[in-house]
Amino acid sequence: MPIEAVAGEAGFGTPLGLRQQFAAQLGTTPSHYRRTFREVSRPRPAQHPPQALTFPR
Repeated sequence: MPIEAVAGEAGFGTPLGLRQQFAAQLGTTPSHYRRTFREVSRPRPAQHPPQALTFPR
């Protein structure tokens, strides 16, 4: 979600207020925090190709 929407949903008056509080509490900006976890959550390529599933008939 854009920071404007998050700020509104969380009850902050402005996105600036959210950014300031976020930085004070977590020591980083919302965009840096998001980038960090976006990179971590990206799916990684499989080491081996998946095997086909077979089911008994």
